[in-house]
Amino acid sequence: MVSLMYYLKRCNTDNSINILVATSGDTGSAVAQGFFNMDNIKITILYPSKKVSEIQEQQLTTLGNNITALEIDGTFDDCQRMVKEAFLDDELYQKLNLTSANSRLA
Repeated sequence: MVSLMYYLKRCNTDNSINILVATSGDTGSAVAQGFFNMDNIKITILYPSKKVSEIQEQQLTTLGNNITALEIDGTFDDCQRMVKEAFLDDELYQKLNLTSANSRLA
């Protein structure tokens, strides 16, 4: 968890929106494709190591530019927990203008 917070705090905090997503494959790929190359939108996708298909991992990790995919040693639930914790950190939430594209964060 500390490494995710460190990474996120290093993000440029100009007037951009930072979309933080946990995925088991499909949602992350859709978000990446939907926001690829859009100005002032940065995407960070957390996905569980060895728990997405090879094609899904390629879709998540090969775009670059404003899309960053982070492979997490754990399950989708671990990724989701990390996203939730990031949103509970008020300083991080405000500084990075965080939002999510997950269907459910509760």
